[in-house]
Amino acid sequence: MDIKQIKSRLKREAPDLYRYVRMRKIKKAIKVLLLDTVILSLTWFTLAEMNRVKNKAVILFCVIAICFLYSFLAKPRGLLFGKSWYVTVENKYEQTVKENEGFVRIYTQFENVRYVFLELKSEKKETKTVRLPAHCSRGYEVGDKLLFYNGLHFPFVTENTEKEKIVCSRCGAVNEKSNSACVDCKISLFKIS
Repeated sequence: MDIKQIKSRLKREAPDLYRYVRMRKIKKAIKVLLLDTVILSLTWFTLAEMNRVKNKAVILFCVIAICFLYSFLAKPRGLLFGKSWYVTVENKYEQTVKENEGFVRIYTQFENVRYVFLELKSEKKETKTVRLPAHCSRGYEVGDKLLFYNGLHFPFVTENTEKEKIVCSRCGAVNEKSNSACVDCKISLFKIS
């Protein structure tokens, strides 16, 4: 199924999920623009205070170039301009990873977190491994065809009608296939197959 067809079905069958994807992209774009504005403003005010800099235009041009490089090369690029892609699950395994709760909490203890790793093969025969929280491991099996839709955290299962479970694309909770909304986040469940 074409991505445009899935987008139109998503808009029609799960409008709240479609709005969530759009709002997530809009919020990310606003954050990028605000950060660029702050960088430009601080640079301009700093240059205005520094009378010894004669060629302010060159420095301002460099800062603008840095802002645009950040906007198009950093993480926001994937969310704003990324593509949706189809893959097949080649292998699945669970592993415990030691990680910190966040970089802001420097003095916290490292804790063991369980993840499920999916080794994927794309239509172009490229392989990639993705890490998902362990609570959604029952929703994906080896041989499943998945669609990673740009803007959502978890992929849709496109071809496996035997499954009784479906993973919420927003929060990753495993739901019964007969449910119309997620039991955790209450957003509509979108079923491609």
